[in-house]
Amino acid sequence: MQATSAAFAAAVRRSHTRATRVVLLDAEMTVDEVLTGDGGVVLDGYVSTDADRRRSCQLSIANPAGTWTPEAPGDPFYPNRLLRLERGIIVDGAPEYVTLGTFLVDRPQVTVDRAGSTLSISGQDRIKLALKSRFTKPTRYDEGTPLADVVRSIAVAAGMGQVLYRLDDAGKSLAVDRTFDTGLDRWPALIGLARDYALALFVDAAGYLVLQPALSTGSLPEPAWAFTRGPEAIMIGLTKDWSDDRLYNHVLVSGEASDLVPVAAEARDLNPASPAYNPPDGTGPIGDRLWTYTSAMIRSVEQAQEVADARLLEVALIEEGISVPSVVHPAIEGGDVVSIVEPISHTSDDYIVDTLSIPLGAGAMTLTSRKLRSLS
Repeated sequence: MQATSAAFAAAVRRSHTRATRVVLLDAEMTVDEVLTGDGGVVLDGYVSTDADRRRSCQLSIANPAGTWTPEAPGDPFYPNRLLRLERGIIVDGAPEYVTLGTFLVDRPQVTVDRAGSTLSISGQDRIKLALKSRFTKPTRYDEGTPLADVVRSIAVAAGMGQVLYRLDDAGKSLAVDRTFDTGLDRWPALIGLARDYALALFVDAAGYLVLQPALSTGSLPEPAWAFTRGPEAIMIGLTKDWSDDRLYNHVLVSGEASDLVPVAAEARDLNPASPAYNPPDGTGPIGDRLWTYTSAMIRSVEQAQEVADARLLEVALIEEGISVPSVVHPAIEGGDVVSIVEPISHTSDDYIVDTLSIPLGAGAMTLTSRKLRSLS
């Protein structure tokens, strides 16, 4: 969850006035121009975050006399120009903004009718730069190279620039030489590299490429926000459902390579109170549901165990989902842990935010989440 002032956190629970702005950025990520919401040129839109923390946006702006119609690469809303979307509230007479995302313009579209002209824009976060990038020649990184250095090197080659990196590899380095072949997609290669070392990789709201240790059952943060009922609640409603379609309770991770004696580790849901309890004898309520992952880059039992613990948190938390429409709290982000308390639905638990949609104009914020529970 992004940091806000204490006054912001108090004001969001009461009747308040929203503030929205679009900040146009130049190639150095410095402010080029600012467009405002109510009373300005921003008509509508939203920012969405998915379960992989990929951000996307849609927005519409007033375009009188074609002021914002793009014609050339230097124009503000030409494809791949940078913009930052912000939403906040008026606190003590002045706006306090939270950054919702930093985006590359994707598909500008001009509409002209009797009422005037509107420019509609979709955008993707800076991962877009890497999505169409491939290795142009065999690229090797030596054993012992810090993972942060490998990630930065590949991302720079993919066009993500020399700055805007927050890379914490927890002191981990390549356990073996790694070669990426010609034609291999760079972004999936980066995701696989992070997964092999129990790390998470994503672009944050400010546009930084972030590498950090993946959450596991032993590293969960405290809830960042509580959704409750009451006179100062921001939760408007709640939909709760249960499904075991994608529920697993046993993860087996192995490392297999021609120069390696195979290594493996496993993680199980060992909480007797869990609906997916899976003791080694297989007597749990839903039996043994195995999820497997194999990589030649996993070189030790310790590494395999880290990966298994991180993956168990993902695959063992599908059993109960919550969808919450609420008053907009722009500081909440995908991946946050939140507490949800709603007596009628018998809900009083912590959840991980999976998807999130925040409007730039009027309307409710919606989020979906998965229930957290002890797995040991």
